Amino acid sequence: MEILSGTNVVYLVDRDAAIGEALTSLLETYDIDVQSYRSAETFLDLCPLPETGQSCLLVETSLPGLSGSSLLRVLQSRAINLPTLIMTDNASNNIRRQARALNVIDVIEKPLVSESLIPHLSALFPSSHFKS
Repeated sequence: MEILSGTNVVYLVDRDAAIGEALTSLLETYDIDVQSYRSAETFLDLCPLPETGQSCLLVETSLPGLSGSSLLRVLQSRAINLPTLIMTDNASNNIRRQARALNVIDVIEKPLVSESLIPHLSALFPSSHFKS
């Protein structure tokens, strides 16, 4: 298990490497570290949680193997409560309903637009350098 000390971390679970690269480039400018995982199973195997600092989970709904919703249920069963944003290609009413039931902060539609992501991260990471 990797323990990050005193950092702001976004744990990204998405099969698309380009998403990870783009988010890493964007969020590094705000002193936020992005830890990318290609599957829910990989994330669960490593279960990297910070000792201090702030963290959140940004997870795709449609993952190979264990889905994003299933990942959140596993985390809840382990009493791991990370603030979570769900990403999806189609923010249907069903997905939004599932997200509310899983205490997700919000559902963000892909392609990700920084205008929809940054306000949430600014609230989660007040020590980061977001412009007002």
